Amino acid sequence: MNCPFCGDILKIGGMKRIETLIEHVSDPNSEPTEKVFYVCECGETENCFWDEFGDFYVKDYDKYNNNRLEYCLAINSVATIEYLNKAKNSIS
Repeated sequence: MNCPFCGDILKIGGMKRIETLIEHVSDPNSEPTEKVFYVCECGETENCFWDEFGDFYVKDYDKYNNNRLEYCLAINSVATIEYLNKAKNSIS
């Protein structure tokens, strides 16, 4: 996967307890599980990461509430702002 902001290849960032959109829809009360997450070191991606499906998670949504976020969402198929708001709470 490539970073939609700078185009660099995303690197494995480690493991994190996250809930994907698919998991949330199929079982909204389930506990998040440990998954590999991906990061980019460019200046545009501070406090955000991607999961194995390319879904984008961000801690400070307001920082990305612009055209760049819309581009990123279009590339990575994240469904709703509501989902992003839930995802930002899972970032520690």
